[in-house]
Order: sequence, then structure tokens, then C-alpha cells
Amino acid sequence: TAWAAQALAPIYIATDNGTTQRALAQALAGMGKRPFWLEDIPERGMPLRHTTLAASAIDLFVCAGSAEFKGSGASSFTNAVHTLRKIGGWWSQ
Repeated sequence: TAWAAQALAPIYIATDNGTTQRALAQALAGMGKRPFWLEDIPERGMPLRHTTLAASAIDLFVCAGSAEFKGSGASSFTNAVHTLRKIGGWWSQ
């Protein structure tokens, strides 16, 4: 996608789904980007979410403090990141 092609810094992948994590990592690496993430998420079928609350909180604040953020459309996680970026705080310094 265009946003990833223009990114200058490494791209942090924050997701709760192993299939999505691997697909994004492969696509970004194929574009010559250096994606990274907190921990590998296993593919276990249903349910789709396989991250701990602690990992989710870390992802939230990494994204809130990043130079740029690209989230998904209708996501409570994306909404929380946008709210944290808007109000600012120790995570954005």
C-alpha cells in the first residue's frame, strides 16, 4: 500500500491475529521495509485474538507514541490510539 511504501522508519505491527501479523510482515519485508512487533502470535484458529492484555497495552502505547500511525477502519484499538495521540502525554515525548 502507498502509506507503507512512503514510510521511512521501521514499521511496528500491532495486531492480535497471527495470520495478519505474518501477512503484514511478509508484505512489508517484500517492500524492503523492516517490520517489527512485540511477540510472535501463533495461528490457532478460532478465536482470532491471541494476545495478552499486557501485550495489547504495550502495542497501544507504542502506537500512540509513534511518529505516524495507520490503523484499521472501525476498531476500538485504533480509536484508542487516536484518542491517546490527540490528548498527548508521557507516551508522546
